Amino acid sequence: MLGMYNRRMTKQLQYIICVFLSVPFMGFSDGIVSLGSPVTEIIVALGADERLAGIDDSSAFSKALSKLPQVGYYRMVSAEGVLSVQPSLIISSEDAGPPEALKKIKDSGVPVIQVPADKSLEGTVRRIRAVGEALGAGEAAEQLLKPIEMRLENPLKALDPAPKVLFIYARGGGASNVSGNGTGAHEMIQLAGAKNAVEGFRGYRPLTPEALVASQPDVLLMTRQGLDAIGGEKSLWSLPGMQNTPAGKNSRIVVMDEVLLLGFGPRVVDAMDQLRAELTEE
Repeated sequence: MLGMYNRRMTKQLQYIICVFLSVPFMGFSDGIVSLGSPVTEIIVALGADERLAGIDDSSAFSKALSKLPQVGYYRMVSAEGVLSVQPSLIISSEDAGPPEALKKIKDSGVPVIQVPADKSLEGTVRRIRAVGEALGAGEAAEQLLKPIEMRLENPLKALDPAPKVLFIYARGGGASNVSGNGTGAHEMIQLAGAKNAVEGFRGYRPLTPEALVASQPDVLLMTRQGLDAIGGEKSLWSLPGMQNTPAGKNSRIVVMDEVLLLGFGPRVVDAMDQLRAELTEE
């Protein structure tokens, strides 16, 4: 354990010195770069976080991980940034990109393993197994899968009546969006036994006063990061049209950690149970 700690500290000092001198960081040759927070969360849950040489920006969800070199947002990485830490293996969500950057990385000779990205319980099972296989930790991966497979066999029943939940995705400085079909938020709302307040389209669309009033949500769902980005609850309840919805009139909101809610990683059952509990709380 002490050796691992010293090795980690040495690597961090190398990185700091290289940043200060503006030269490329040459990491340890046996390190892994993880692209995508669900992938990183699985690596950590399998006890292989000491093997990480770098992560993408979305994966810095803990103080320990935030100290690692970050190679950009996983959907917009550069080959140079990823290769600068000299990884021996890259484990990537299959929706990482752009494609030309991944091609450059593969052409460099560094092995790239891409794992399923779909936001579902079945997708989570495939993702955990794929990461476990990449790490040579198949048995540990099967242990992580037990509660997920149990939930697949015994899904939560739909709430009666099922509340209409509107997920609002916000980032600082940009327009807020609502999630339709085919999104992680839509899937999580349904898995918790509720109903998505907006349907009829796939992906995300801008939040407008007209769409907000038309959806008539009973409950709003946001990530902690998103709520902070729009200035907190006071700003949320003052959005145009908000007070013309049941959620606005009753100040009903559920706030969850982004990686937990949308990651569909090893804690996916915890996310379902937490959302369910919040929705049934009076």
